[in-house]
Amino acid sequence: RYQRRVRGWDWSGMEVRPVRILKPDDTRTKLVANPDAMAYLKTIEGSIAVVSIIGCQRGGKSTIMNLLHGRDLKSGFGIGHSMDACTDGLWMWLRQHPRNPEIKVLLLDTEGLDAPHVEQSYNWALSAMTLLISDVFIYQTRGMIDKAAVERLDLIMQIGSQVRGGNPQGKSSFLWLIRDQHLEMTKGLPKDEMLSKLDNTAAASLQRLFERVECAFLPRPVPDSELGLMDQKEYDELSPDFKDEYVLLERMVFEWVQYQLVARTGPDLAAIMEHYMDAIWDSEHGLVKEISAIPAQSDILEKIAAERALQAAVAIYRNSEQQIKETFPTSCEQFHRLHKQACQRAEAAIQAEAMLSPREKEHCRQELLAEVAVWEDKWIPTEHGLVRTTVLTGGRLAELWQANERACHAALRDKYELLVVGLSHGGSGAEFDQKSGVALRELEELGEGMVGTIGRLSLIHISEPTRLLSISYAVFCLKKKKKQTQSL
Repeated sequence: RYQRRVRGWDWSGMEVRPVRILKPDDTRTKLVANPDAMAYLKTIEGSIAVVSIIGCQRGGKSTIMNLLHGRDLKSGFGIGHSMDACTDGLWMWLRQHPRNPEIKVLLLDTEGLDAPHVEQSYNWALSAMTLLISDVFIYQTRGMIDKAAVERLDLIMQIGSQVRGGNPQGKSSFLWLIRDQHLEMTKGLPKDEMLSKLDNTAAASLQRLFERVECAFLPRPVPDSELGLMDQKEYDELSPDFKDEYVLLERMVFEWVQYQLVARTGPDLAAIMEHYMDAIWDSEHGLVKEISAIPAQSDILEKIAAERALQAAVAIYRNSEQQIKETFPTSCEQFHRLHKQACQRAEAAIQAEAMLSPREKEHCRQELLAEVAVWEDKWIPTEHGLVRTTVLTGGRLAELWQANERACHAALRDKYELLVVGLSHGGSGAEFDQKSGVALRELEELGEGMVGTIGRLSLIHISEPTRLLSISYAVFCLKKKKKQTQSL
């Protein structure tokens, strides 16, 4: 049946049937990814919300998820009739939001928490993985709120408390779904009934961990004698009491999804899942040995956004390099101005990333500056002692600076050669003085424009012919000036 589901996957768009995205390994001690399903998830664009359900096996979890997908019980997540569970690992099924087509809703059906012949750590790791990636987290039990269900939830909340870390951003919603409930409530609303069964610490943890906390009851969908025929039933054939309560549940779930959506795409969700799989099942520091080592989902999303913003910023600066090179040879002031403008455009890409906190934006900015320029402190001996100065030693800026310096030297050399050739064909007297004066002024103006790049060009002396040749020599050099700090 599982193989038939995978072959039913529609790789051209939204899948027409569920697919298993995480499956147990051969030892059934950890989950491994389905490469094809993960690759498809990475192609999904637009906002994705995750609605998941966990609970004991043979409790009707798959039935609820099939109803949430389209009120169709004849296809979708497997509904079994034997004592063996029909779902293992983590299965997903994508649909559009019923009232907002721009939102895609990913429904996750999970393996039962009480599956036999499975390490207990596997069950808790599976529930932790589900909680970490969910926007709406449904915890299903049957009949009543008993001690075992409360203890199981308490452990799940301990895991959640570690990964949420008190950060109000990105919190999910919690729904305790009690199936086949027939006992009379004594506290009024289902939520009040649920909270009354928890001790004060657990109730406070639940409300601190989740943005919204609710409880819902569902009666049996069909008589006991027809439970084995659920996958043959139409929605209209279910009991009126069940349908009345289910409609309220469905409305609540999709309203939560619509108004509490975390901005993430298919690639974001895939990256989160891959990261948590490594964090949970790492042989030395995974969840089984240390739950507190798992980062929060918001931290991973911010890290992904930071990498994306930094790559965009570096690309913007590199695209600006060609515009800067087109101005070579140029003065230090012009070079500085163009470099500053390129940095401002690159930093704007970081500031435009909405998922980054101010602290992370500043961290990305510092990484950008480190990519652009590498500075090194050096001590220079002077007549008054050692002076510390900061020298540009690497990065994109150093390469541009060196390229401009080479262009400046080449321009001066070309101008000098023209000057020598021009003077060699000169005459004497007033005509020679006029021609040499113009040429030298042009050369000095070119050097003045490159102050700070190669130094200041100063005219020292124009000699008279020293030999009996009709050639005069212009003698010039680069005169050292007092060091001035050039800030880039």
